Amino acid sequence: KINNFIKIEVTDDSLLVKHYNEVGNKEFNNQNYELNGELLIDKSGSDTLIKSDGALKLLNRNKVLIRYDFEELVPLNQRQVTALKQMKNGKIVGLVATNTTMRGVTCDESLPNLGKFGQSYDAQVAGLSLNHDHPISGEKFAFFSYSGETRVSTWGIGPHSSGSSISFALWIRTWIQEEMVLVHYGAAWRNDVYDSESDIFSLTLANGRPRLYARENKILTTETNISLNDGQWHHIAVSMPYNNCLLANVEMIIDGKKVKTKGPEKDEALFFIHYGRVSLGGLGYSDSVYETRFPNWNPYKGSMDRFLLWARPLYNWDLAWSMNKNFQKFLGSACDDKNVSSKRVFEKKRSRKYCRVRCKKLPWCFGYQALASDDDTFQCTLYGDRPKEGDPTGENKSICAAVM
Repeated sequence: KINNFIKIEVTDDSLLVKHYNEVGNKEFNNQNYELNGELLIDKSGSDTLIKSDGALKLLNRNKVLIRYDFEELVPLNQRQVTALKQMKNGKIVGLVATNTTMRGVTCDESLPNLGKFGQSYDAQVAGLSLNHDHPISGEKFAFFSYSGETRVSTWGIGPHSSGSSISFALWIRTWIQEEMVLVHYGAAWRNDVYDSESDIFSLTLANGRPRLYARENKILTTETNISLNDGQWHHIAVSMPYNNCLLANVEMIIDGKKVKTKGPEKDEALFFIHYGRVSLGGLGYSDSVYETRFPNWNPYKGSMDRFLLWARPLYNWDLAWSMNKNFQKFLGSACDDKNVSSKRVFEKKRSRKYCRVRCKKLPWCFGYQALASDDDTFQCTLYGDRPKEGDPTGENKSICAAVM
């Protein structure tokens, strides 16, 4: 049952790899394939040429892997997700799914992934409405139904792997008092032996208080009882500072500021389930065992915007970018470029370090921004003054100055 294959062409000084994907309505043996990606390594010239696209496009795992901006939904069959096939009565009836079932609800729409993992990590969606003209950002945002019937989940496995660092960030707004799932990473199928020794990575909001779960009795929460269910927009970021860290070492950042947390009494290095999937606002495609293990969890009810996921720790510029200036205005921050009286833009340089070092050496530099380009260079912007309003101590200058 071959649905795709790779063809390799070799010459004296080049290597060309082509990926072909089967198309058709039958489960297999359609005898119809289309080119789905290429990788070329050519050493015929003075410099080695490397080109890639499609399914074989080279991946930079330092960049955002999963990114949902909630700007549009498209029909599921317009963006094929690898290995997600059309099923009927338990049989495959098409290689490209037009709908799929997630926890008893039919999903026929797709939320495009704008991150580096691309189309294979689009989310399958049901019951998600996109509201226009956000009163603050002017952009769209998502609303998860009060009925609890909203579904948002990836079909692709991962990107969590063993003890490797994972970080994510998102905006939420809700009034609900119960414990609700914001982000869930759990096993796609059941393996009692392995599951008991491996971790999930799931963020909930329990009566307004963030809780990060690795297992039923392995929980990280804020030290103080904060309430993020006040009907206002709040930004939540979670960051593993290094591989295989303890759950207690995971950083939780609320509205741009790191908060004090408390972990479990018995803590161990995080080691993730290998065969899990990411979902938003509920349990998604994960195994049905989680309803039993976490009976207090409920589907998310409220608004959500700009979900980002990295396979590394978060840095200040990641946090600044994920929060963006329009939401900053809403929070009363002075991190808007209109409040900065002078700035200087330098030509593109090869690293963020250049921006940081240059700002540190210049006595007039308050902060910097390094904007990444597709060619992995950065445009460096140095800000000459602290914001006219905001934190007088300058405690958050590395975050504020990076936001435009």
